[in-house]
Amino acid sequence: MKSRPEIAILFLLLAPALSNAADLKPETLQEWDAYVCAARMRMEKRASGQVPFLWVDEERDLAQRVRAGEILVDPVNGESPHLAPYGLIHDWIGAVFVPKAKLDDVMGVLDDYEHYKDFYRPMVVKVSVLERTPTMRR
Repeated sequence: MKSRPEIAILFLLLAPALSNAADLKPETLQEWDAYVCAARMRMEKRASGQVPFLWVDEERDLAQRVRAGEILVDPVNGESPHLAPYGLIHDWIGAVFVPKAKLDDVMGVLDDYEHYKDFYRPMVVKVSVLERTPTMRR
């Protein structure tokens, strides 16, 4: 069974493809499917402990920087956007340390899809929840 963060990540990864799939060319969808497969494998390695679960734990310098208050953002695997036929795939990873934050508070924001347009403006202008699984809140 997937955890809430994994489901949220998968939803964010898959949502653009689901909403615009009718407009994408087959070559673009094929590249997207390959990307999703590779991203899923990377997440499974983190979840299984084959690599550090947190990106900032991969290098001592990253953890020190984020704990010092720096907001870190980098392209995944050193490449973003990834060129796809008739499109681009953006894949970024980031970290921020929020002292005294509680997991329930963070998950409350992550699970509040209806307000993503308010939290993440101007990058997100509209959100539609297509489905909720029993493991998701609310």
